[in-house]
Amino acid sequence: MALAAAAIDTAAIYLPLDCMDQMAGRDPMATRRFTQIVAMNLDIVMRAFYDLQDPDEHRRIARVLRRVASMRNSVVPLAQAELGVLANTSRKTVNAALKRFAREGWVRAGYRTVTITDIERLDRFADGDPDA
Repeated sequence: MALAAAAIDTAAIYLPLDCMDQMAGRDPMATRRFTQIVAMNLDIVMRAFYDLQDPDEHRRIARVLRRVASMRNSVVPLAQAELGVLANTSRKTVNAALKRFAREGWVRAGYRTVTITDIERLDRFADGDPDA
């Protein structure tokens, strides 16, 4: 069983602790940079956890789209089933949400991709704005 899986193409880098110590010894800012990387990754994990607490499935899907798109560009290279896993909902619900989002002009769904066409309105909806 895998401990972690990436939803999109991802690069992972391993840097042994002794190498980090050597870098920090040569560059006093290295420790600060390492800490910033940890903080950024913790922020992503905490946002994902927070997003999964929302009882509204369509908002959870919008938040997943926003989170994945922020790591790339406006194209989210995920199939509906994969979006469902990330949003903790069914592929059927993802399909309905994407149709709704497309009707609103926020996204364009394609084969194994979703292109975000209006990130501002999708953001407003994801954040719970009733007028989005």
